[in-house]
Parts: sequence; C-alpha cells; structure tokens
Amino acid sequence: LAELSWAERTELWRCLPQEVVDAVLETHLELAPAHAATQVIRRRRAPFLGWWTAAVPTPHRGTPVSAETIRQEKSLVDTQLVQAWAGRPLKDLREGTLLRLVSARRAEHAARHFLTAQGCTVRDVSAEQVRGTGDTAWRTHDLEVHPLPAGLPGPAVDVKNTRRIRGQGWMSELCVADFKRDRRDTAVALLGCASVYVGTRAGAEAGMGDVDVLGWCTADTLARLQRRAEGTRVEVALQRPGRGALRFVPAWMFGLPGRRWPAPPAWPDERLPTPLELRRLEVSPLALWLAAGRALPEPWAELVPEWARPLWARLRTCVDLPEVYLTLLVDFLERLTRPGAPWEAAPLSAMLTWRRDPGCVLGLHDPTGTLARLVDTLRTMAAHRHALTLRSYRRFVLRNPLWVQGVTPGGRETVLTYCGGTLGRGPCGTWPLVRGREAACTACSALECPTCGRCRRDCAQGQAREAEVERQRESARDAARYGRGGHRRGPG
Repeated sequence: LAELSWAERTELWRCLPQEVVDAVLETHLELAPAHAATQVIRRRRAPFLGWWTAAVPTPHRGTPVSAETIRQEKSLVDTQLVQAWAGRPLKDLREGTLLRLVSARRAEHAARHFLTAQGCTVRDVSAEQVRGTGDTAWRTHDLEVHPLPAGLPGPAVDVKNTRRIRGQGWMSELCVADFKRDRRDTAVALLGCASVYVGTRAGAEAGMGDVDVLGWCTADTLARLQRRAEGTRVEVALQRPGRGALRFVPAWMFGLPGRRWPAPPAWPDERLPTPLELRRLEVSPLALWLAAGRALPEPWAELVPEWARPLWARLRTCVDLPEVYLTLLVDFLERLTRPGAPWEAAPLSAMLTWRRDPGCVLGLHDPTGTLARLVDTLRTMAAHRHALTLRSYRRFVLRNPLWVQGVTPGGRETVLTYCGGTLGRGPCGTWPLVRGREAACTACSALECPTCGRCRRDCAQGQAREAEVERQRESARDAARYGRGGHRRGPG
C-alpha cells in the first residue's frame, strides 16, 4: 500500500479481505484511502467531535453602522456644525473640503450609535459648539459616555474619521493634534471610524455608505506598543519631519479589548486528536486555541513549523488588534533580515484564522480586515524578499497601516507603501507598491505607481508621468464615447 499512488491504493482497497482492511485501519491508518480513514476516525473521535461542535463559537462579523441609520440622525445642527468647522459659508467651500467635513460629522453619528448599542448613554458634546449653551467641552472631545466601556480611561471621547476608497481596504492614518485631557484632567480616548471616500457631490448624493467603528486608541495604547517594540529593529513613529507636533495615528492602532470568540473549554481527555485525524476530520482548532491564550499542545506541534512556535508564544500575550499587528510585523521584518530565515503564509493563516470565520483573526474586532490584509502584505513582501534586500536596513519605521520605511546609513527609503496620487477626480490608492518589484524614479528615487505614474508630489518627472497617464485615460474615454476616430457616433 505504501508503494502505491492514491488512485492505485483506492482500487486495491476494494479487493482486500476484510481482515486485512481491519488490520490496516487499526495499525496503519495513514495508508488507508481518505474515505475509509475518515469513517474510522469519526467513530473513534465521536466524543471529541461532539465536544468540538459545542465548543466552537458562531461566526460574528463586525457590523457597520448603516448609511440609513446615519441619515435618520441628520438635522440642522449638522449643517451648522460643518459651517462652524469651515469658518465660512458652505457655498464658498471646495467640493472636497465640504465632503470631508460632512464625512467627519457622519462619523460622530456612527460613533454615538455604536456606543448606544453597547448600553452607554451618550451626550453629543460636539453639538454644543453651535447651540449657544456656553459649554466649551467641545474644544477637547466630541462625545461623553456613561457608564464607561471597557478600555476607556474616562468619559470623554474624540471621534476620528479616516476615509477609504470604495471597494479597497486600505485607509490613511488619522491626524491627531495630541492625546488630549479634558477639563477634569482625564485622558481623552480616540474612537476611530472608517468611512467610504466620496470626492464629488454627485457621489455624495448617490450615497456615502456605511461607517465602520474601528475601536479605541489612547496614549496608553501608544506606550504599550512602544514598550513591545523595545529591543527590536522596529520603531513606531507617529510624527513626521516638518509637520510640527501633529501625530498621524495609523488605523491598525485602534482596537477593542476582548475577543468575539469565547474560549473553548479544555478538552477533558488527555489524548488529543493527532494531526492526521484533524486533517481527515477537516477540523482546525489552532486559531481558537491561540485566541484563548493557550500553549501549543505537544500532539499538534507538527501543525506549526518550528520557526512559527516562538511567534505563537508571543501572540498568546497580545490583548488587542494593535498588539497582534505589531507582533506579526516585527517578527516578519526581523526574520527576513536573517539569511535563509524561513517564513510561510499558509501555516501562519492556520494559526490566525478559523475556517468558519475567515475574515476574523484570532477573534478580534477587526471590521475592515486589517490583520487579514497584513498577512497578504507580508506574503507579497516575502515573494520579493531577494529584491528588497531587507538585510541592508539597520531598522524599520512604521508609519500608517501600509507604509514601512527602512533606515540605511545614507537615510530612509520606502520599503512598502500605497499610492497617494490621484486618478481622475479621486485618489489612486494602488497597493502594494514594493521596493524591488516597482521601478524607482530616476529623479527622486521614490517608487513609481504603475497605475497613475506618481512618485513624489514635487517631482517634475513624476508630474510628467501623471500627466501622460491622464492624457491616455482621456483619449480612451473619447474613443469609447465617440468611436476610434474621435468623432461622435451616429444613430445605430
């Protein structure tokens, strides 16, 4: 049997005497055809399957606050607030500026609805700015909540909104003047929201979409992450040269404490199913075990490559999405700077995701799939690891969710990023741009976007590429509208 192919083995199996079949199933289960082995394993492991069925949680995806719910909250106060923020009549605002401010107010409505659904009483502090009550609390925060949700240092909440391109997952960072304190000298928590980017009034009239609530970020979040990065070659940087005291908080730094998957009870039998039995049963408990903070069971060790076992131990101690994100990225960057260090996405996905809830990593609140996209990003970087020459970097600087810089003796260069250029009247957003795969501009050394031609904003060579791309797009639109000759098409 061992010397035969699976097809030959299945054919021979039909001809074997029953006593031989029984002997193989008893002592050499791995040689039996899959259907026969699975039947035996199901009988042998019936108690485990019953326990597993009762232990696994129901998939639960984060539900965004719907556009219809936000629309019902709209009032005259919203228009007055947007005008107060703009500091001039709305008719004098540029279209993009107006829609950015409207999106910010919609995020406040979404945040209020989200907190109310958590059983909190929420006060709209932001509206006091135009109600003439004399309450100046709006200078430091937008909402006040009671009782305090888990993870909040005080009742003051400052809502921050980031906009993403419809149909794409990436988000820019959220701009923060500082981590504030309210008049009680209590820390103000940031509540991150993700809205759909709409760049025109026509798009806004068609619908600005649902809003996802990302979770909390506080000064303590940043301190925890910086402590976790100590002793590594990765730096978490929120400030940028030339931008003063402004902080740019990446979307991955927002999260909610706790997990959506309840920890499965301990399996009462000392003998766990073997990896072969788990594969035949199509059961993958690794992610649920890790999400519960448990050590890797010895019988399942072969399911996790040796290189990933230290990572398992570190992930056990992570309490929220920001810590998991940073731990995964630090492990990857430090591993790939060592010659010949292994890294594979498949076993990592088995550790992090559960088949019945693939969009959720380790049961964490992650409505926009930030962690799943990170694994895709790492897979892309691993595929181009030789061109990236990561070993040449002394350390790495994390900017926004998908911007990693490498520090060399001569300065900094982008290792991974997305395109910040424009395509038509909206953002380009092409991602990922990977050093070694994308061409570097000969004038400014920045990565060239293959979609819109952008490199650096102030690079003349890049501006010429962008103009040429736009000219080609315009020609293609004219050809589609008027025919190949550029003349308007007649009837029929």
